Amino acid sequence: GKSTLLRLILGTETPRRGRAEVVAPNAVTRYFEQDQANALPLDKTVLQTVQDASASTDHTYEELRALLGKFMFKGEKVEDKLSLLSGGEKARVALCRMLLEPSNLLLLDEPT
Repeated sequence: GKSTLLRLILGTETPRRGRAEVVAPNAVTRYFEQDQANALPLDKTVLQTVQDASASTDHTYEELRALLGKFMFKGEKVEDKLSLLSGGEKARVALCRMLLEPSNLLLLDEPT
């Protein structure tokens, strides 16, 4: 179905016939998986995850904390391991991480 189509476009699956690809040479794609538990480093904290995502940017610690606050991760909540978060909290971390990584094409697989 839809998830398979997105994986074909990303190139993580191979089509049986024909081809599926992004043809824009300047496309920088980010993928929001239907099950974020498969895409997040569950052994890391919320803060570590966004710090890793921002490693190639010049975001300050304060900016990262402000962004996390906008996603309702405040105070000590940023020190929670991802493995302890609910599905909705993991989705918020994933969206926050996506905002820190440069992209111009978002593939969203049923975000809730």
